[in-house]
Amino acid sequence: MDEDRYKSAEGWGPKDPHKKLRERIRKQQEKEDRRVVPILRSPVNEPAEVAERLFNDVWRTGEVALLFGEPGVGKSILAVNLAEAIAGNADTVLRMCEETTPAARRVVYIDLQRTDDQWKRRFSGTFTQTAFERLHLDWEDIDPSADDGIRSSRILASIIDVILGGAEVVILDDITMGGINLGRPNGPLRTLRTLKMFAAESGASILVIAGARPHKRPLSASLSDVAFRHIAEQADSVFCLAASTYGPAFRYIRHLRSCVAAVEFDASNVLTFHFKSNEILFLGTTEESVHLRDYAAEAGRAKEREQKALRKPKGVVNMLMSKEYWKYLKGE
Repeated sequence: MDEDRYKSAEGWGPKDPHKKLRERIRKQQEKEDRRVVPILRSPVNEPAEVAERLFNDVWRTGEVALLFGEPGVGKSILAVNLAEAIAGNADTVLRMCEETTPAARRVVYIDLQRTDDQWKRRFSGTFTQTAFERLHLDWEDIDPSADDGIRSSRILASIIDVILGGAEVVILDDITMGGINLGRPNGPLRTLRTLKMFAAESGASILVIAGARPHKRPLSASLSDVAFRHIAEQADSVFCLAASTYGPAFRYIRHLRSCVAAVEFDASNVLTFHFKSNEILFLGTTEESVHLRDYAAEAGRAKEREQKALRKPKGVVNMLMSKEYWKYLKGE
């Protein structure tokens, strides 16, 4: 019995009272070592790879693009049509924007807004069979009592797994759900920075969708309209989807920023579309001012001018009311 007792005690030693302190010092030292490792490099004399167009000159391969717009303007409809077109659906009308048919790519659409049932009700009959892969949040696997930062970190880690898993094109709808601490602007900004880092590592192209501040009257689109303004400064390309005053079904896209090329679709040359249910028809390009005019007020003013012209005296009365007649009465 004593021999068995001694054998069970082999390898035993007293607990290290400073184990936690040593572990904390080790982690701190690793952090300090990472801080001094340089991350800046000199440019190499190799030619740059030619970027291919994913959505005209607005979004190219290797870029982290930002699409923003007011609530209800149709950002998700545009993003789904883009995903279908890039994935190789030749029937998608958005391909009319392109001069040549781009090659089909593996597209993953990450829908953080809708459940699977909501997606089916929203796009039933239009995108029942999609050429792209769609992922949505598993709400049953999310602990409602967990900290908001923990939930957002899990979402961001899942998005990174998709990027590193071989997806060529990733569309994130939208970034506010993937941000750390949703109530602060730093959350989406940190998310976008992380996505840019992993996109540069994997070569994936990412489209991030964000909201915009609503306006009481039509105004020209600008970068300051993004709900989280700082993410517009970090994105490689930024474009806005806005409603047109020409009619409730008309929309236009204005390109606001590009880090690699000149902006072609500016205020003088915006892309115009007609939204019908979940389908989009490309109408061509026009000036942004056409979509900002108050057509109802212009029609009202034109009607007032017509009524005023009908009330205006004619013939002899006009002669009597002329300046010559008043001079005659004054004896001039």
